[in-house]
Amino acid sequence: MSNLTKGILCALLSALSLALMSFLFKLLNNEISSYEKLLSRGIGLAIVAWFLVKQAQKKNPKVTFLGQRKNALVLTLRSAAGGIAMLFNIYTLNYISLADADMLLKLNSVLLLILCAIFLKEKVTIVQMIIVAVSLFGVLLIIKPSFDNPNFFAYAVGLLGTLLVSIAYMCIRYLTTKEDGEHPATIMFHLACFIILTMTYPTIKHFNGFQGNGYLYLILALSSLFSAIGQFALTYSFKFAPAKEISIYSYTSLIWNFILGYFVFATIPDLYSVIGYIIIVGAGIYLFIYNRQHDRTIGRKIHGVSSSTASIASTTPIMKPKSLDFSNSENKDDSK
Repeated sequence: MSNLTKGILCALLSALSLALMSFLFKLLNNEISSYEKLLSRGIGLAIVAWFLVKQAQKKNPKVTFLGQRKNALVLTLRSAAGGIAMLFNIYTLNYISLADADMLLKLNSVLLLILCAIFLKEKVTIVQMIIVAVSLFGVLLIIKPSFDNPNFFAYAVGLLGTLLVSIAYMCIRYLTTKEDGEHPATIMFHLACFIILTMTYPTIKHFNGFQGNGYLYLILALSSLFSAIGQFALTYSFKFAPAKEISIYSYTSLIWNFILGYFVFATIPDLYSVIGYIIIVGAGIYLFIYNRQHDRTIGRKIHGVSSSTASIASTTPIMKPKSLDFSNSENKDDSK
């Protein structure tokens, strides 16, 4: 089996696992607070990130768990944006469909283009700007902005969370491409620590006890397990293959979210939402193809942005996947 095939399989496993995590969060609804859900995810993320840092230290002893002091501000901004985005996504799942929540997250790739153009001074082509405009139109079809919409606030929170995801990815791009930046596993572990530190107190405050709620915490434990599997699989997908080759497979999460939403919650999207899904997915696929062609044309490495659920959302270092390569140099050509 080639490394590219392994990377694709890991990406597909990640999309499924993170979709199951979101499904379990929605199944819990408000029975368990959003703070507890995020804390459980933070713990799962910490376990995965700790393993990845230890692996990275075998190749480079200078890799640390919490990063260099000179990068502390950007690391904190990344963790705060990513952590709050996760919290917003968990809240949103209580009120809107799994597919809608997933689609809002898929928007992060186009928002990232805007943010990187503004703050990192990266060049954005006319084609990419058209894709941004088309994607935003697709979002309007899904949200159907109106104060008569009872879930309008939840959609607004989800959209704000997607913006925070894009800010987190922009910080990751900055940290993993600067000369004295940070290893992606370090960025991931910093996020996990931020979540655990900030969510412990509100979790204790809103904790109602285990008595009579054992099955709820079993579901919560399973969601944390799927979160860890999803994060681990996604991270290793970038070990086996570059992001520009496999990021497209993150869209399979929409299939799982649609199936779970339909059969478990009897959620049937209306015609406008379906058109919005098609527009956003189509724009994302076109952006993926366009970036690959643009890469070949000008010889620059412009990696596609993976937007796997709440997670991806904000935890995965995708901008410089080579820094996650733990394999021996003699095995690097297996994917050719």
